[in-house]
Amino acid sequence: MKRRYYIGVLVISMLLFAMVGCSVKVTKKTTRTNQAKQETILTTDSLITLLKKNNLTVNDFKSFKNQTKGSILTGIYFDLEWKQCNYQVEVHTNNDELDAVYVTRKSDDQEVTVYTKKQDERSLEPESLKDFITKNESKEDPIALKLPEGLARGKGKQQGYFLKEGKMPKIIKPELADPSWYAYGGVNEVEPDLLYFRDGKLTDKYLEGNHMLRLKESEKVTGCETQAILMEIQYDLYSVPELEKLKKKGHSISEEDSVSKVWYVVFGEEKATKDYEIYLNAKYYSKEDVIALARSANFSKNAFNSWY
Repeated sequence: MKRRYYIGVLVISMLLFAMVGCSVKVTKKTTRTNQAKQETILTTDSLITLLKKNNLTVNDFKSFKNQTKGSILTGIYFDLEWKQCNYQVEVHTNNDELDAVYVTRKSDDQEVTVYTKKQDERSLEPESLKDFITKNESKEDPIALKLPEGLARGKGKQQGYFLKEGKMPKIIKPELADPSWYAYGGVNEVEPDLLYFRDGKLTDKYLEGNHMLRLKESEKVTGCETQAILMEIQYDLYSVPELEKLKKKGHSISEEDSVSKVWYVVFGEEKATKDYEIYLNAKYYSKEDVIALARSANFSKNAFNSWY
């Protein structure tokens, strides 16, 4: 009787062992399947790992199955998410070779370069990618100013201009001139590519556009929170045909009033993603006024790198 009992226990033990073994095999197989499935989908973590590779190629991205559009010839795109923040990855190719990788944060369309063959051309390192994705564009005003008496900063469609009693100067509105050419003053963002630096020092700004004339060479402005230069620009407010048309309508505009002169102070940092300039119309304000305004400028922490 005891012998039968021991045999029964042995059989049951063998069956249990076999069942556990099968379970382990199934678990291992399932784990391997899940891992293989994960490896075919580009995620934030796998993207960061890839970006740290020394010899990254377009083939590193071809195997991922969650491409949203594009091809290895025109570029590959992925729509990803990290902590409920959506962003797009663009794998840019040139002649079927990897050229660059860009990441665009969808909340505000801010784009950064996370990979190029030349490391110094990258605007964001892989370790900072998650912070960039989850950071919302700051609503903080990047530059605070103590405006001349009577001026206030415009809002809405007039944002960027300095107004008096909520209004622009009263003139016959030119057909083509930019409003900043005849405004009391204002503040603009400046593309970093337009600024010139020498040995890390801001020296000048490139002028783009027609109907403008530099009246003096740029000069350094001291006493500001960051590097700054002073410029004086003259603009043609009206074209010759426009002046003739106005004259026929009874509006005679003098040569002095047909142009405007504007004082600018440009602020720049050599590795900034955004730079700035303030300006005052020389018809109403002096060189000393714009320098005093420049020295009152107080920049927010990320004013010159506002995408991050």
